Amino acid sequence: MEKNLSLTIDRQGLSSTIATAFLAINNAIAAVVACAVAFANKGVDALASYYSECLERNINRKQTWLLLNAQMAFFMAAFPASCPLLLRLLCIAWMFHALKLCKENL
Repeated sequence: MEKNLSLTIDRQGLSSTIATAFLAINNAIAAVVACAVAFANKGVDALASYYSECLERNINRKQTWLLLNAQMAFFMAAFPASCPLLLRLLCIAWMFHALKLCKENL
């Protein structure tokens, strides 16, 4: 005995379901990113208050990022493990550029 079955697809309903699923995924990703940004901002705000106490003046987030950049550039230029001369020169150039930005914005 042979059975013939036909399946029908409601294309409008299927595309609506797919769109709803993508929207839910997009909202979940946006929530994760927002949570990560809020977490990072708390850390930057804590560093900004630390720098404000050390420098005895108010430091905002941008200035905090500039100070962190200068510190990272200094450590990369001053304490390299065994690295090629070109890489060391690039790190020194990065450090001077970071110090120039700090001087202009602080």
